[in-house]
Amino acid sequence: MALKIKHLYTYLGCLLLFMGTSATAQESFGGYPLGLLHPELEAKQKSAPTKIASLNDADMKVINSTSLFAVRKTLSVVDKDGHWQQISPNSWRWSMSFELVDQLPVAFVFDDFEMPSHSRLFIYNQDGSQVLGSYTSANNNNTKEFMSDLISGEEVLIELIIEQANSQPTLPFEIDHVYQSYIPLEAMSSAMEVDTGFMASLACHPNANCPDGDLFDNEKRSVCRILMVLEEGLVFCSGTLMNNTLEDQRPLILSAFHCQDYLTPLHQFWRFDFNFLTPGCDNPDGAPGFNRIIGCRQLAGYRDSDMLLLELNFNVPSSFDVYYAGWNRDETFIPQPAYQLHHPLGDVMKISLDNDDLLVFDDDITWDNTTVTSPSTHYRCVLDVGAHQVGSSGGPLMDDGGRVVGQLHGGGVDTLDCSVNRSFYGRLSTSWTGGGEDISRLQDWLDPFNSDTLFINGLNQGESALVYQLVGNVSLSDGTPVPNVEVLLAGEGVGSQFTDRNGNFVLSNIPILAVFSLTPTLPNFQIAEGLSVTDVLLAQQAIIGNRAFDSNIQELVSDVSGDGTVSAADLVQMVNVILGLQTEFGSQRVWGFFPEQMVFPSDQEVQFTAYKLGDVNFSFSFEN
Repeated sequence: MALKIKHLYTYLGCLLLFMGTSATAQESFGGYPLGLLHPELEAKQKSAPTKIASLNDADMKVINSTSLFAVRKTLSVVDKDGHWQQISPNSWRWSMSFELVDQLPVAFVFDDFEMPSHSRLFIYNQDGSQVLGSYTSANNNNTKEFMSDLISGEEVLIELIIEQANSQPTLPFEIDHVYQSYIPLEAMSSAMEVDTGFMASLACHPNANCPDGDLFDNEKRSVCRILMVLEEGLVFCSGTLMNNTLEDQRPLILSAFHCQDYLTPLHQFWRFDFNFLTPGCDNPDGAPGFNRIIGCRQLAGYRDSDMLLLELNFNVPSSFDVYYAGWNRDETFIPQPAYQLHHPLGDVMKISLDNDDLLVFDDDITWDNTTVTSPSTHYRCVLDVGAHQVGSSGGPLMDDGGRVVGQLHGGGVDTLDCSVNRSFYGRLSTSWTGGGEDISRLQDWLDPFNSDTLFINGLNQGESALVYQLVGNVSLSDGTPVPNVEVLLAGEGVGSQFTDRNGNFVLSNIPILAVFSLTPTLPNFQIAEGLSVTDVLLAQQAIIGNRAFDSNIQELVSDVSGDGTVSAADLVQMVNVILGLQTEFGSQRVWGFFPEQMVFPSDQEVQFTAYKLGDVNFSFSFEN
């Protein structure tokens, strides 16, 4: 957005890159697509890929006249558009493929999204370089809406697996539209990692963990990158987790109003990325990870000071180890020096510094979205270190004690050496009373005590010793990993997680004193695979005492009836399955696990051994 004083400047609206694979827009629960594990399944797809056309002139007109980096395109997909396959007596797979013309990245938006229990959803490209999901019933919400991350490739597939269904299910969602990014394919092969914005900003921005940021180790944990999802498209800005006089760790985020101004925000999809910064001053070889929260609601906004106050839909988990920033609303206070933390172009957190010329700007500012802000509503300075770019908007302006006094609105057009770096910040003191109502001012939210205090210090969330992360594995007796095992959680917490292609699963943010159990399960498919006369003979030899079982797993494998003993009845059932005379064992299981269940807290290694009933010589292979 341009502003008119006596010169022309631009606001720093939002990121011109796209989000990506290092962190998903929605929480995922492990597993791996069957279409990649068993390509023959996809070979049976009957319909040709649905084409998603490249951006047209109207789309580019929207992009060029706004800060959107992706635009909405209608894509109505229902049950009949995909292909159903029955992959076992009670397991079904629905899949559909999409051809991305020009390979422009897309994000899928689902309506009527109600995933049933024992189901999982994947979105992946044909070569498997990007896999999103699995998404499960844990991703359901009251809005019945769901949005994926952006994904690219020549062909993208959507796979839905539903277990424990005796007949063909109905599709538990519709695909209403996509957001399509205009970032061309050649940008994906550049030095920067466009999936996250890492290395996308100018080299003249110091990383937040460089010496200029040494004073703000706490405040860095309060600043987040915000993916803002709008009806019209996608943008990025920066924000700050704010303390209040109640000091109750209410998840309040201060950002910039213009990031969503004159657009239609879909707050339920907004993503807040904390701790996205380099471990040291220099950039690492790859993008660092970050913590994310999905969804918020707007509490207040005030165009004149460019203030936007949001509340996250969830309290910040203690494992994030965030910081709630302090603030100063004194109208007479002008910090010198002054600092800004921000995420230019969605890159890792950067720091900018003004040493001596911050002042209250006493003139109108006309921005290129026609907004005119009043005199004395903004600070102005020329930065001495660093600058800002698109995506920096909403980043906090702080004094040398880390107290927030405003947020970035905009400034000069960026140059390669950060030499054009005039900046304007909406003043927190102006936003305090704002438009005179709770929906247009900060005082009701940052000072719920009505204490009339001028400033407060930040609040440390504290250490994360109250929660822990549990890592487990499921494999065959020979160590072969077993993917897509659903690990059911019961007790203090309900849900499930699927093992990935390496048989691993991870449960995060578990309260240290929580009592719960984990039970693995696999669907009853491929009952006859791995069974042969050899298995029957091995079990028979053990029954008559000629040869003992090699392990307790082998004994469990032979008990296909599920009555706790190995007898002739088990041999009869094994033979009948081999001959095709029966389609299930008396135990009504195909897969078993040792142990069957683990109860926590426990000091045991979280390792489950999977075995296929009847496969006494362990000949079954997932590659068969």
